[in-house]
Order: sequence, then C-alpha cells, then structure tokens
Amino acid sequence: MVVDWVAWHETDEPGAILERAGDSSRLAVISLLGVANVERRERASIFSAAANALDAYTSQAALDAAREPNFDAAEFVRSGAPADRQQIAAPLVCGLLAEIRRATYQAHASGQLAGRVLFALDEVANIAPIAELPQIASEGGGQGLTLLAALQDLSQARTRWGTQAEGFLTLVGTKLVLPGVADPQTLETISIALGEYDRRVVTETQARVPGHLMQQRSQSHGTQRTRVLSPGEVANIPAGHGLHLDGVQWELLTLTPAFATEPWRTLTNNGGAR
Repeated sequence: MVVDWVAWHETDEPGAILERAGDSSRLAVISLLGVANVERRERASIFSAAANALDAYTSQAALDAAREPNFDAAEFVRSGAPADRQQIAAPLVCGLLAEIRRATYQAHASGQLAGRVLFALDEVANIAPIAELPQIASEGGGQGLTLLAALQDLSQARTRWGTQAEGFLTLVGTKLVLPGVADPQTLETISIALGEYDRRVVTETQARVPGHLMQQRSQSHGTQRTRVLSPGEVANIPAGHGLHLDGVQWELLTLTPAFATEPWRTLTNNGGAR
C-alpha cells in the first residue's frame, strides 16, 4: 500500500488514516501536509527519494517472504540468552552453517554462485563451534566462502579444535589482534610468526693501557637476532588500535568506532535525541 502511495504521489489517503489515529500521529500529519503543499517539482523529488528508499519492497520475492512475518523486534531485545542457552543452541547453529557451507560449495562448483557467501562468526568457539572450521579457513576462500571469525585468544581455539587450532594463524590470511590479549601462548605464537631481524648492536669497551692513567675506549659493531615484535609488545597494543597481520607483514591500525562513522553516527545521534 505504501509503495502504491509513493508511486502515485498520493497524500490524501495516508493523510486521512493519520488523522484518524489522533494526536499520536500529529507530527506525521504535519510532515505530510508539508510535502503536499510544496512546489510540484520539489514534491516529485521527495517522492522519488521515497521510492528509492522503498525499492526493496517492489521485489515480489521480498513481498512473498514478508507475507507472514515471524520476527518481533521488541521480543528479540528482551530475550537475551544466557551462556548455557547459547551452548544449547550451538549445535543448531553448527548444523545450519554446515548446510550453508555444502550448498555454497555445490553452487560454486556448478557456476551458479552469484556472489560470495560470508560466514561472520563472533565468539565462534562458543556460539558457532563448527567442527569443519579449520577446513573452511583453509579451502573456503577458493570455493566462494569467506570466513570472518572472532576469538578471545587462541586458547579458546585450542579447547575447541585441539592441535588443529595451532594452524589458524597460517590458515587465516588476514588477522587483526586487538588490545587485551593475555594468553602467553597466543602472544608467543604471534611473536614467532612475525619472525626476527638483525638488529645493529654497538658495543663499547674501556681498557687501561699500561703506562697510562687514562682508560682507552673502543667500539665494535655487530648484529643480534631480535624478534620483530616481542610477546610483551603484542600484549601492549595501545588502546584504540589494532595489530594488522598479513603473512609476516604487520602494521598498527587506528580503529574507528562504529558510532563515529556514517551512517551509524547519525543514527546514534538521532536515537539520543529521542
């Protein structure tokens, strides 16, 4: 119905509905009257922008999928699941992911995969501990499946996937290490993976020369194998930054909070105003 109103630049019927709603829709009525009273060309521009915003609802597939809605946003935000409930649901999540993985591989093999499928798995060791995760990290990229997995540290992975977890840093091409990692083995693994370099060392010695009161100083130059980043340096990533690893290359990135960038900044500010 709303799509039809926008397509036909209709204001009378929605205006009548809003007026019957009483004071609760007063601001909406005023806004609609403002649209109805603007110059014709400007009104057409407003309806064109509205049509773009509603473009998804012109898809028959979208309309069919929304014919019987089964999602209650108010109920969703009140239904935070405790940790034990997450563990109970984990097998269901893993089963769903396994089915999607198989379907993705089959579609890719037959040339029917329109784009790439993304597995964005936060707290993967607890909420989505799919047994095939090491295999997905290894082979998924070549079969249309991109993996984004978040762990507190590698101790979680070792608990879930055993010795296979030791290869995660190799299997996953791009890593982002955030501040707060305290697991010694994780820190040591990252430090070793970044390798070593020859650090120039200057050594100064003092020796007394027979027959002279003053000591003679001498310098020698050499090299010493040193970790690119020590475990302590990895552990002390500055707040607001992340250590980006790509193979043996690394850089320190400045992280931008979601609420500081568009469109989330505007949405956050608007939410605060209400």
